[in-house]
Amino acid sequence: MAKGRMLNREVGMSMKFQELQSDTVRLFATWTIAHLDKNGVFYGDPQSVRSAVFPMREDITNADVYAILADMERVGLI
Repeated sequence: MAKGRMLNREVGMSMKFQELQSDTVRLFATWTIAHLDKNGVFYGDPQSVRSAVFPMREDITNADVYAILADMERVGLI
């Protein structure tokens, strides 16, 4: 299995990323990419996602991650 995923610099031109509600959501979305498996799949429950993507951020709650995932879904990233 790959050690990570590559983020293409064209992400800066992505309208989906521009439509996300905040820079925190954009950061979360980009950091999630490194955790995807070879099929682009990752956990869907907020607790697992938060503990993998933002393990050191005590100010980000599972409820916040739920809202972040909902925003990513709203724009079609997930």
